[in-house]
Amino acid sequence: YNLGVLIAENNCICVNGAGRFGCMGGLNEGCLSKGGHIKGIIHEKFCVDFGEHKEIQDLVICTGKDLTERKQLLMDNGDCIIVLPGGVGTFDEFWESVSGKCLGMKGMTDKPI
Repeated sequence: YNLGVLIAENNCICVNGAGRFGCMGGLNEGCLSKGGHIKGIIHEKFCVDFGEHKEIQDLVICTGKDLTERKQLLMDNGDCIIVLPGGVGTFDEFWESVSGKCLGMKGMTDKPI
């Protein structure tokens, strides 16, 4: 929650997976509580259970047989990568970012993690 507040108070855009539960949900609630802007990037597979946060104004829904497009959009749209506790998907996104940075690929060369 507090990280979302800080992001909003510093006029930054919060780019994340658009969730409304767990750490991501708390982040989004904090950002929204201060009138912040969130760009949510979610795969269509996760829209069927209404897990996306309903108050996100800028929602990008990805398609495809896996999460490749979504992960790339998350990396492309953020100025840095902040990893909060999550599940297997969070772990996958983190290591994709680290490998992209280490290899100078995926537009991650100058982005802090």
